[in-house]
Amino acid sequence: MGEPAITPASSATTPLRSAQTLPVPLGGLTPAHRRATPLQHIARRHHTAPLLALAVMAAASGVWLSTSPRSFEAGHDATGVHMDDMTLTPVTHSTPEMQMFIGAAALAIATTRAGTERAGAVMSWNGVPTTARCVLRRTDAGAAEVCDYHIGATRLSSTDDYAASARTWHRRYSDGMEIAITVPTGAALIPIPFPLGR
Repeated sequence: MGEPAITPASSATTPLRSAQTLPVPLGGLTPAHRRATPLQHIARRHHTAPLLALAVMAAASGVWLSTSPRSFEAGHDATGVHMDDMTLTPVTHSTPEMQMFIGAAALAIATTRAGTERAGAVMSWNGVPTTARCVLRRTDAGAAEVCDYHIGATRLSSTDDYAASARTWHRRYSDGMEIAITVPTGAALIPIPFPLGR
């Protein structure tokens, strides 16, 4: 009996293998390192320094803004009483002894024979019914006034000193808050019964 015939495996069952060429770097598989310059060493060591400097400057400016008094403007001219963006116009039947102004608030200023000026105002301050009154007295250096405020259920007072040389009021509220109020050039000095900065 003859030997069994051996048939070659079909191409469907035999995987095709082909030679693959994988590129290998000539220097081998070890990563290459570049030597850093001294400037790069310093930059890496202190890369957070600029951010730290910015943070320190931002904190310092925040402290300065929180401790420096806020500034406002207030004064009286021919068109009325001005406080920042608010203007109160004079009432026609005002007299030199009693001046009245209306607008977002009602303001009355009375001048006594002794030169003392008293002012009272009624308004809605930040949506809260508010009344205030001030007594102003002229001094050699400028003026001084004492004010009382009723802002809803809150009661406050302030002592204000006016420096004529700087045309600026320095106001200190009874709770310690301080503000500056500048009288614009060309405007007259008046009592300021308004809780500015509150």
